[in-house]
Amino acid sequence: MKTYPQVIAPGVAIIGYYKPDIFHASAIAQNLVGMTVINGLEQSGSGAWDNAEWSSDLLAAEVRSPANHAFVVANGRSTEWHNDGGLPDMAMVVWSNREQTEVRLKDGTILRADPGDVMLINNSIVEHRTPPKLSEDRWFFRRYVKVPDWMQIAR
Repeated sequence: MKTYPQVIAPGVAIIGYYKPDIFHASAIAQNLVGMTVINGLEQSGSGAWDNAEWSSDLLAAEVRSPANHAFVVANGRSTEWHNDGGLPDMAMVVWSNREQTEVRLKDGTILRADPGDVMLINNSIVEHRTPPKLSEDRWFFRRYVKVPDWMQIAR
C-alpha cells in the first residue's frame, strides 16, 4: 500500500489516488477538494474556469468534463508548456482519469503521473501542459493551493 505524499521530483508530489465510482462533476469535486483538505493543503487565491462542468471561485477549483476539456484544448494554450498566473506561493492539485497533466522540470525532464494519481505541482518552479493527444472521455480536476512547507524544502 502506498503512503502519501510521495515527492517524485523537485516541485512535484503525488498526494493520493482517486477512481470515481461515477463520473459526475460535483461528486468528483467533493471528493478531490476533500482530499486536498485531508492532506492539509490550504487554498491559494481564488479563481476557476466559469465554463467548467463544475467550478467554484471560492474554492479555487474546477472539474472539466470531456466536452469542457476538448473545448479548452481546441481554443486555449493548455497544450503548450506554461505556468498558471497567480500568487508566487501557488501550487496546483491536478487529477485526471486518463492522460495526466505533463510536468516539465527545470532540467527539461518531463514527468507524467499515472491516471488516477492526484498530483501536486509547485507552479513557481515547474511548467505543465495538457497532453497533446487526449482520450475522448478524459475528466480533469484542478485546485489552486499554497505550496506546503514540506514541498518548499524539496526545491
